[in-house]
Amino acid sequence: MKARLDKLIILIAVCCCPLVVFSQYTLLGTVKNDKSLVMPETVVTLQQADSLVGMTLVDSKGRYKFTDLHKGKYTLSLSCPEYQPVEEIFDLTGDKRIVYVIYPVKNIQLKEVSIVADKSHLISHTANSDIFYLSAEARKKQNPYEALREIPKLVVNESDRSIKMVDGATPLILINGHKVNSGINSIDPKEVEAVEVINNPSARYLKDGVQCVVNIKMKQKTAAYQTYNMNTRHMIPVLFGYTGGYYELGNSKASLSLNASHFYFHHDDSEWNTIQQNTGYEKTAVSKKRSNISNPYVALNGDWICSPKDYLAMSAIYYHYSSKSEEEGGGILIQNKEREAYKSFVDNKSTSYVGSFNLYHKHTFHKSKTLETTLHLNMNGNDMKGIRKEEYPSLEYRNQYDFDNFRWSGGLELDYSFDWLGQNFDFGSYTRFLKDRIKQISAGYPTFYHREWSEYAYVSMNGNIKSSFFYMLSLGTDLIFKKAGEVKHDYSKLTAAVSGTYKFNGIHSVRLNYNLSNLSPEVMYLNPYNTSTDSLEVTRGNPFLMPARNHIFRFCYMYNQHGFYVEPFVKYRLSVDRIVPIGYTEDNIYTQTYKNTDTFRQLDAGINMNYNNQKWGGVGGNIGYDTHFYTHQHGKGSLYVNLNTYGHYKRLSWNLYGNYRPFSYGVNNKRKHYGSESELTVTWRVNKHLGIIGNMRYLLGTLGYDSTTHEGTYYNFSSGRMKDRSFCFSLGFNYYMQGKNFKYRNRKSLQSTESGIKL
Repeated sequence: MKARLDKLIILIAVCCCPLVVFSQYTLLGTVKNDKSLVMPETVVTLQQADSLVGMTLVDSKGRYKFTDLHKGKYTLSLSCPEYQPVEEIFDLTGDKRIVYVIYPVKNIQLKEVSIVADKSHLISHTANSDIFYLSAEARKKQNPYEALREIPKLVVNESDRSIKMVDGATPLILINGHKVNSGINSIDPKEVEAVEVINNPSARYLKDGVQCVVNIKMKQKTAAYQTYNMNTRHMIPVLFGYTGGYYELGNSKASLSLNASHFYFHHDDSEWNTIQQNTGYEKTAVSKKRSNISNPYVALNGDWICSPKDYLAMSAIYYHYSSKSEEEGGGILIQNKEREAYKSFVDNKSTSYVGSFNLYHKHTFHKSKTLETTLHLNMNGNDMKGIRKEEYPSLEYRNQYDFDNFRWSGGLELDYSFDWLGQNFDFGSYTRFLKDRIKQISAGYPTFYHREWSEYAYVSMNGNIKSSFFYMLSLGTDLIFKKAGEVKHDYSKLTAAVSGTYKFNGIHSVRLNYNLSNLSPEVMYLNPYNTSTDSLEVTRGNPFLMPARNHIFRFCYMYNQHGFYVEPFVKYRLSVDRIVPIGYTEDNIYTQTYKNTDTFRQLDAGINMNYNNQKWGGVGGNIGYDTHFYTHQHGKGSLYVNLNTYGHYKRLSWNLYGNYRPFSYGVNNKRKHYGSESELTVTWRVNKHLGIIGNMRYLLGTLGYDSTTHEGTYYNFSSGRMKDRSFCFSLGFNYYMQGKNFKYRNRKSLQSTESGIKL
């Protein structure tokens, strides 16, 4: 089956490559005022460099059109008596349609805000992505998280500084097509040109299993002086909080920036009830747990324009994460018809760190031919220490553990991009190595080593036929040489991404995607030694594991008009050799390990919806039904809902969101969820620099779950409630400042390729 799918992918690529394309393009669109009325006096001018390409008046329906245009950079200008002039610079790489809204001069307060064409109701489509534009109101926000709320496909959690897709997936964040390492805190919303949501990324990103990408496109930057911002938020009473700051200093040739943040949880309390059953015993437990988390982060970034054709950027990153938890409780153990009460105590400490250095170089041979080179070097570790005690009348169980884990890793990325016959081609490679060491000091196990060297190569082509059909073809292959303990694996895996989008007009579009990716097992799944501290359970990895292969098909219809965005979709996923936990019982001890199962299928159908109104805000969300099919099991389905609404009134703005998924499933596991991630955020903009923020989180009740595992004779039921994650109120502020006469140029931020080693 796998061989047939691979052959089908290659056949599709071969058949689609000779598509005939055109080298001359058309630019068209409409111009109306803020009341959707045509202004026949509007003059539309198109220039290329210092040359006038064309000039026209809009027709009776507000339309303009320029034909027989060649690829290149153009400047489009709009002029109408008593209306604010508009000017936009853009690259023309195919037929293009741009809709503008112009505003009366009398409604503009030039000292406070400069208003340009509002394109927030315009959504552009490519073969595998949708491009959204921020509204004028969103551009006034003091941080990017507030501004990005109105993008239909995103769920923004301002408290956690996180961005997710409406289906819960975590996207790779890019800025101007580049990976970022310090989040998006430093972004000024008014400098955002567009937000591109990529549902089916090319093979360039498939090596690491990336399934979605958010690319934030910033305006072209020509110079820099200084800018800084600070934001902080803390729960009342102080149980969790976040503080971050950013500073940049530079000139037209170089810049240096420092980004730092700290997130913490203090006395995060939870309660747990557990039942374990197997042949010959039953064990119940009730416990209370208190956790503390600290997560500081600092990144130093620099860049330098060496010459008109060469650009350098670097970053040095340090990330630290520490957690400590204490758990006290007790219960009853019934074994061989004997009943004993016991007391338990657990103390865990874990400290992780990541140090990373990244160097980037871009050489431009020609405006359509570039070579990018990126070097990554990473050093990270994890120390885990703890003790678990259970006191019975007849004995005392004691398990003290001490792990010392360490990883070296690095890589070299090469990417060459060029245009040919009106199409864009992209090919490159990624050479990566890593070396893991897991040393369990307390148990005396032999040190576990994991080494891996991989060579990944890819090629992509994307373009369009006329102005209606957009396509993307992408293939990659991964050669992997690894050794997990004494087990050696050398193999190759194919990746692929194919997308096609057909635009009926500016309102209706359809898209079909196919994606093939591989998910390699983490080192925690390969380590063959026991990592459990439970007296009745053993947890260990399997060094023979292979990567899982995921085939994803997605079809959607897209409607966009008058602020309404509607996207019904259906998605089918086939996972081959999926890594899942399995277990068996021996001498009344339940052992859990992992294996590559046969197949797993998932069918997901739903609808994404959003309405954006310039006068007050918007409302959006999605609803769907997700069904999992495991081997030799009936389908297990679950409803999910995500809703959000945002708005503004004068200096006040707000955002309310929540999600609901009552159940989730594994092969032998069912989990019932209580409460959910939900929050209400209200911001009062004191002035253009300072905003006061109030936040209420976990509005749908106390966070928790009931989990049931049943495998053979083994049964486990666990119920937990996060006592402090319910109706949490926090207060904070955001302060943003730029130096006078601040101008911009493109800047590269690099991302660490490591998230750290941890069991």
